[in-house]
Amino acid sequence: MTPRRRNPFRPTTRPRLHPPGGPAEPDTGSVVRPDGRCAARPAARPVTRRVALLIAVFVALLAGAPALAALRAARESYAATHHQVIARVLDERAIVARVTWDGGRRSGWARRPLERVSDRTVRIWLDGRGRPAPRPVGAVEVVFGFLLAALPAGILAWLAVPAWHAWWLARRAVASWDQEWRDHRHPC
Repeated sequence: MTPRRRNPFRPTTRPRLHPPGGPAEPDTGSVVRPDGRCAARPAARPVTRRVALLIAVFVALLAGAPALAALRAARESYAATHHQVIARVLDERAIVARVTWDGGRRSGWARRPLERVSDRTVRIWLDGRGRPAPRPVGAVEVVFGFLLAALPAGILAWLAVPAWHAWWLARRAVASWDQEWRDHRHPC
């Protein structure tokens, strides 16, 4: 007979503090560990996790908002000082391409990847002096910049909130024990 495997998706039954038919007290979620010690209420931990998650999302949004605003402003100011033209490709290399525009009167090197219109024509960006410029920040870069600012802040908050909560609970417990010790030593 082969041993039956445990289903990881089915919760296991935990030993109860009182046997069935014991005191008629409401079950607070306390459990007795195999070594006889009483574990903390398991229902209290998910609340801390949920609060930590909410705070982490809030902190992430707060951290990502300035990055999002700065990247949007850079995108708009770039569009105000630069313009796009159609150019003909003369020579393509690994990183740059030789292009000409204004009917062949002007030429320069444009950084790849190029936005193709047809086989030999592309769209390029020109700065205020009429020189080829890199393309502006796109929507993907804006979202990536937001995530680059928001994710570390959110993860840090998600890890810090439960740690701070545990420290605060321990500090409260130590203060309570200290007060009980003082009251016990000096009952008057």
